[in-house]
Amino acid sequence: MTVNGAVKVGEARGNDNMQTGAIFRVACSSPAGASCLCANISGQVKSISSNPACDNVCAGKSKQCFLDAKCGTRAITYAAAETTRRANTDFCTVGSHVQGADPRFPNVGEVSWTCVSDFGGASANCSAKKKLLPKEDAKCGSYHGMNFMAASLTNWPAG
Repeated sequence: MTVNGAVKVGEARGNDNMQTGAIFRVACSSPAGASCLCANISGQVKSISSNPACDNVCAGKSKQCFLDAKCGTRAITYAAAETTRRANTDFCTVGSHVQGADPRFPNVGEVSWTCVSDFGGASANCSAKKKLLPKEDAKCGSYHGMNFMAASLTNWPAG
């Protein structure tokens, strides 16, 4: 329903008796005092909010609409041969990473970042690192059958 081009949002009076096409707000538990925007679409109540937690609130399965931040698929240990991040990965699956700049690829050591919840929940500390190439065992060798330790500067073989 619209009034002068604007959507009219009503307060929830029970999800079961809302008319098809009705858009309504459902109060939920959140540190920020948020609520979820729900709609009755063809007899099914669905969330039309950007907050994924509202799916359960609108369906009547939960009263909480806050979500804790979660590390994304970039929070891994990369193989030693990898030199760039994998395609289609993200820093945070829930929330946004802090400071707006992408943490560097972990060529050496470990990089870390913080995901901050966009929906009133706790932050998550995340990190990525890269496996080191295996070190070759250092071995003493020989030169024409002579042990390097046995050769002196004066009797070093020619050639």
